[in-house]
Amino acid sequence: LFGNIPLDEYKSKMTGRHFKWILSPETQLSSDELKAFTRLFVQRMEQQTGRTYDWQAAVHTDTGHNHVHLVINGKDVDGNAFRFAPGFIKSFARENAQEILTQCYGERTREQIEAAKNRRLTASRFTEYDETISECLIRDTSVDERYEGFFPGRASDEIKIRLEHLKTLELADYTDGRYYLKKDWEASLRAIGRYNTYLDAKKYIGMYSRLQLYTSDTGLITGTIKHIYSMNDEDVWTNAVVIENEKTRRAFYVPLSVQTFRKFKAGMEVRLDCAYNQKGKLVVKMTPKHTTSGDRRMQHRQKGGLEY
Repeated sequence: LFGNIPLDEYKSKMTGRHFKWILSPETQLSSDELKAFTRLFVQRMEQQTGRTYDWQAAVHTDTGHNHVHLVINGKDVDGNAFRFAPGFIKSFARENAQEILTQCYGERTREQIEAAKNRRLTASRFTEYDETISECLIRDTSVDERYEGFFPGRASDEIKIRLEHLKTLELADYTDGRYYLKKDWEASLRAIGRYNTYLDAKKYIGMYSRLQLYTSDTGLITGTIKHIYSMNDEDVWTNAVVIENEKTRRAFYVPLSVQTFRKFKAGMEVRLDCAYNQKGKLVVKMTPKHTTSGDRRMQHRQKGGLEY
């Protein structure tokens, strides 16, 4: 580990909230280079936000591509709690990383650009190749309700490689000389790219259930908790639960805070709903299936000697 302060001091200042980043430049860097890059990355963020952060990081060299795990404490060095705005994470943080790497190592060579392009052909996230597939897709559900449509004609070599990779992700099938894209394949692909345990979640549900990402459009659902992911090691980046309704053959991957599912266990039947709070943030609520707000009011009145 390395950081702005000794580990013991960092632990003494830790709060209930922290921010976890994974820095993984396309160019393979040494441990020393990654440490220098990480320090510059944090310094650039501090300049832009006007805060000084307490942080710790570790370089990992055992996965075939060297990368850094960075943790920033939820309070700055002055003891003030803060959050990173979503726009900052999606734009400024990536731009910072790109600018630092370009300044330190120069523009990428044509070979490096081509290698990165080839990696995107088999990337498990939404890419520009998927935009092309979506634009060309013939949307037709009359053949089979499992599919959104099919890719017309003969695909280029690059698109064919991409479609084959979508097959390995179980988002497409090849039959009768055509590639058929499954329903919600785009949303599922984006979920796979965003949540590293999304694909793993399929092993906890029945083979006939269709896994979806739980969103504000899903609304009220009921089902059984099949698995809980708790962000307690480097392989899990998101706290989430997997809920399945076997009767409807629907299953959902639900990102949640630790506080939301702390009292729940696999095998419990639950109700899931969501709403936007006053700040416009989506809040997901999970309750035992047979405990509604009316049940709680009735229990409260019965305890007071009143009939509901």
